[in-house]
Amino acid sequence: MFQRAISNKFKELLHTFRCLSLTGARQVGKTFFLRNFAQETGGTYWSFDDPLVREEANRDALGWLTLNRKAGKPFVIDEAIKCPEIFSAVKITVDREDPVPTQIILASSGNYLLLRQIRESLAGRVVLLKLFTLSWPELHDRSNSRLASLWTPNELVNLKRMRGMAEIDREREQFLLMGGFPEVRARNNLQFTTEWFHQYFATYVLPLAVDLFQIAKQRSFERTFYQLALRTAQLLNYSDIATTCDISSVTVKNYIHYLTAMMLCEEVPQFFPSRIKQLVKSPKLHMLDPALVLASTGVSFSLSTLQDRRLLGPIYESWIYSEIEKASHYESQYLQITTFHTQSQSEVDLILMQNQKMIPIEIKYKKKIARKDLSGIKSWLEAYDEQTPAAYIIYPGHEIQQLGDKIWALPDYFLFGVE
Repeated sequence: MFQRAISNKFKELLHTFRCLSLTGARQVGKTFFLRNFAQETGGTYWSFDDPLVREEANRDALGWLTLNRKAGKPFVIDEAIKCPEIFSAVKITVDREDPVPTQIILASSGNYLLLRQIRESLAGRVVLLKLFTLSWPELHDRSNSRLASLWTPNELVNLKRMRGMAEIDREREQFLLMGGFPEVRARNNLQFTTEWFHQYFATYVLPLAVDLFQIAKQRSFERTFYQLALRTAQLLNYSDIATTCDISSVTVKNYIHYLTAMMLCEEVPQFFPSRIKQLVKSPKLHMLDPALVLASTGVSFSLSTLQDRRLLGPIYESWIYSEIEKASHYESQYLQITTFHTQSQSEVDLILMQNQKMIPIEIKYKKKIARKDLSGIKSWLEAYDEQTPAAYIIYPGHEIQQLGDKIWALPDYFLFGVE
């Protein structure tokens, strides 16, 4: 299978912090990763998906934990939220063995209930990690992008091609049409992929949502999921979605909260501490994998069909956002990510903030960049030039281009280190 970019960070933090949690959406590969890790390290893997294991732990969580742990070895508890009593038992164990790392790993699909239990029982005792769908570098067993170099553009200009552009273009197309769910990418079969897309909501998303949030109007939730997917990379208009799905705006916001907690989408807030008046306040929505958008369409696609339906650009933007988020998390970049829109139609897709410096990024699915593509970045630089060391347009081109003072066009594959 695939070497996950989180592996080294996971191992390091496991031996640094007293306890570790791992969250991720359904089918991103958590169980596979944790089972292999336990096997490779001589540790133990348990899942509370198993009703017998769950029943035994419910009777005496501390006794179960004490009996089954191996001294000095990782101890994995998958789907930990299905046995709430285990968190108090872990707290007692962590405090008893403090400051020695216990190598206890708590895992869960989504992060809502796990984080709530951690806040109640394990605050200050656990480090939080996320596992996403496959990133582009992970297809090549690589773990580092060039994200950290965006603040120093002179380090990026010496572009060296290691592979042919046709191969890179083909990989990008596969991501946009198939996403990064490991099972889909491992099969690499169009018929299987199409069926998998159609079944994902019914077999993975809806059961988890019902289990976690006791959703009563399942059909409304399904319609909202599909409408949100078709609006990826757009500013959220809650009332428009509510009208389409025949529900209230409050319900739409709740459903988005649930889907965010399940790590399927994210709301990117507007850049706020601003000297520019009349800023748009609505956040921008991004689905975190192209498969989630494709699953909402009900048909198979080619790039040309996606282009005709005006979905290719938004899918590409959300995919680039998700790749940046993966790299930021796996490489411990600790970025604050916002978007920037004004009522006068000036906009920048992403603002990356770190150490009081800001990097504006426009994302364009086009091979050649035109002058009009720079308008949002130029508006940003007029207000925040001093805090902005560089600005970028990320695109599916082949060359790095300097387009103006501080402004660069940067190929996506080069940013993510897969050349």
